[in-house]
Amino acid sequence: AGVLLERVVVTEREEVEAAFDEIAAALERNDVPGVMACLAPEAMQLRTEASSRMPRVEIDDARIRDLKVSFNHRANPPTARADFKAIVKARDTKGEVPYEHFIRQFSVGLRRDGDRWLLTDYTSFDPLDPDAKW
Repeated sequence: AGVLLERVVVTEREEVEAAFDEIAAALERNDVPGVMACLAPEAMQLRTEASSRMPRVEIDDARIRDLKVSFNHRANPPTARADFKAIVKARDTKGEVPYEHFIRQFSVGLRRDGDRWLLTDYTSFDPLDPDAKW
């Protein structure tokens, strides 16, 4: 009896998608250390925002739509830029924000770290704001 081994090829885009799946799962668990594990050590703004904002919210659902990824293989290590809409259902634990559903457009920087991608920076805006610009 022969055994057929199938080689799984994972593209860089799929690796970036996996990084966002990992951070979304950590957000939904309200797992600050899990989110921090997805952030580059030098991403001080992201790390500060995550550690200060996450205790204020309980995230029930985090989804990404319309993901577009571009890669810079000339950088060492390689980097990427991901643009997408994030749709989040969350509650403010202090009751100061009356909304539970949020839609934001993001542009996120990533860099390769071994076999995974870590988030390095981001910009975001309300996609419904006609004056919003990258």
